[in-house]
Amino acid sequence: MRPRRLPRFVRLAHPLNRDASLTSSLVRHSCSRVISAIASIELEVVPPQWPELLPFLYQLAVAPNQAHRAVGYFILFALLDTVAECLQSELPKMFATLGQGLNDPESLEVRITALR
Repeated sequence: MRPRRLPRFVRLAHPLNRDASLTSSLVRHSCSRVISAIASIELEVVPPQWPELLPFLYQLAVAPNQAHRAVGYFILFALLDTVAECLQSELPKMFATLGQGLNDPESLEVRITALR
């Protein structure tokens, strides 16, 4: 499950393009914050850009790989921290997705990130 429709520089830099299980959580969180910062610019313009981002994050949230799920949840968390105002229509789905993360059977990191 690699990001295909994300901007090329994000695809190349993101840890999902590598073996995510070998990437430290610090690196995953840093890359996720960069993606969130880019999204804060792209999603706040009129009309919003990067329409593929949220559907991709919802896919990550249910990915079989727990590191991928952790990245998806962390980006959702970071987006709520930076651009919640422009995502008003998405908030119910985002909160529902984060609620599902509270019950992740494999990953304590996912559960903690969803709780934030």
